[in-house]
Amino acid sequence: RRAKACKPSHASAAGQMMHTPEVASSKASRADSASNSSYYDRISKLSERLSGLQEGLEHERHSRFDTLNRKMSDVDSRLQTSQQALQEECLQLKEQLTTFQREFDNE
Repeated sequence: RRAKACKPSHASAAGQMMHTPEVASSKASRADSASNSSYYDRISKLSERLSGLQEGLEHERHSRFDTLNRKMSDVDSRLQTSQQALQEECLQLKEQLTTFQREFDNE
C-alpha cells in the first residue's frame, strides 16, 4: 500500500518542515520495499522448508525401497533353499522307490 501524499502547506513561523509529496512517496517506497523484502524472505523460508521436506520424503522413500529390496532378496534366498531341499528329498524318495521296485521285482 502506498501512503497518501500530504498536501503542501505553508511554513510556520517556527520554521517547521512540511511534508511534500516527494517525502511521502519516499516513505511509501521504503515501506513497500520493506514489505516486499519481508514477503520474499517469507517465500524463501517456505521454499527452503519445502525443499527440506522433499529431501526427507525422498530419503524415506529410498530407505523403504532398500528395505523392501532386502526383504525380497531374503524371501528369494529362502525360496531357493526350500526348493533345493525339496528337490533333494524328492530324489531320495525316488531312489527309495526304485530300490523297493527292484527288490519287489527280485522276489
